[in-house]
Amino acid sequence: MYQPIILGSILLVTLYILKRMRSPKLNMPPLVRYKYPIIGHTYDFLTNGEEFFKQCRKEYGDIFSLYVWGEVRTFIGKEHFQEVLSRDDSFVFGKQVDIDSIFKHNIKFTNRPKEESQYEEVIVTFSELTIDTTKLLRIPPILNFIYPGLQAFINNSILSLGIYNPAINHQKVLIKHLKNQFCKRLQEKVKYGDSWKRPDDFIQNIMEEESFDPNNINYEEIADKLCLLIVVSVHTTANSCTHAIMNLASRPEYMQELYEEQLEVQKEADENGILPFEALNNMKKLDSFIKESFRLSEHVATLPHVTSKDYTFSNELQVPKDHSIYLYVDDIYLDESLQGPNPQSFEPFRHLNTNASASKVSKNYVVFGGGKHACPGRQLAVNEIKFLHNIILKYNLRTESGKIEGPKMIGTIKLPSNAGIIFEKRK
Repeated sequence: MYQPIILGSILLVTLYILKRMRSPKLNMPPLVRYKYPIIGHTYDFLTNGEEFFKQCRKEYGDIFSLYVWGEVRTFIGKEHFQEVLSRDDSFVFGKQVDIDSIFKHNIKFTNRPKEESQYEEVIVTFSELTIDTTKLLRIPPILNFIYPGLQAFINNSILSLGIYNPAINHQKVLIKHLKNQFCKRLQEKVKYGDSWKRPDDFIQNIMEEESFDPNNINYEEIADKLCLLIVVSVHTTANSCTHAIMNLASRPEYMQELYEEQLEVQKEADENGILPFEALNNMKKLDSFIKESFRLSEHVATLPHVTSKDYTFSNELQVPKDHSIYLYVDDIYLDESLQGPNPQSFEPFRHLNTNASASKVSKNYVVFGGGKHACPGRQLAVNEIKFLHNIILKYNLRTESGKIEGPKMIGTIKLPSNAGIIFEKRK
């Protein structure tokens, strides 16, 4: 009867000792004092993230560590941001679930498919794949209190062994439609020869790779490439777009000025009402609005990295290999010297005449990361959100409450508000 309890206790003690032995003898960043044993800073991290980080920054400086979810995480402020973003030989963009456990194949990708987007099941996959594949991440990593990384190990094992993989159904949908497209294009190319009009998209690029064999097409690998493309792009852009719409509805006093700009831009449209690509660059005020929305809807601390080797910062503080690093981005976005007056307030035209568009990365704007690994799709993401051009031309927006609806905070994460928005058609 007592055997399981005794064995369990021995296991816990052993894991605790091993955990303590992992602590390196380096000049580590200061660990913020905590009042709760076992859980450390986790409670403050989850319940009062913004104010908690401000206090830590004030008391401990630009680099400090917190004990959250069973591991010590180091947070980097504005003075050492660029070291993390530029030293890719020492800092690797981190991941909580091994993407290779979900998508089995070596993944590289280029553009995206078009024709199959008319099918409802394809649209569902594009809209729900990211949410479904990150379900395991929503489970609080309480097992990490036993041993760092234990939760991620179990999550990845579940995925790798096929016990549970929410991506499989979406992959099946994509494989079905990929087969349709490959067969159709191969047949049309034979039928029409030189007169065949080449589609300019993801599928055609795959078909024109040197390694492509029409007699031995690996549909699973291609579906995995497409799934990864969806995961890294669609959901993040949709979230940012939702933030922007809510910010627009919360501040109807700026609607007229934006409306007048969109009227001017619309004059560049052809007889079918289609704007030339160059017209996007003339949406200066809308671009500034989007950038300000990005700035104030970014998570308090984000861009997780893992050290690939022991690293010494320029202030002589050190972190060991395989250490979790997060960037405290609010330290940049709420700094008056970097953002201008009243950095806490939403000023939609703050970025006008700064020669810095919403897609341009800089030392005071890291929404898309920085260095040579900055998001390659940032221009596309911003241009997609500029579909607000059409909304502004057709509707006046306001929140159902008539108040400013800020983001919903979950720890250090800012999610779009779920408050109601009223779309009033322009007369």
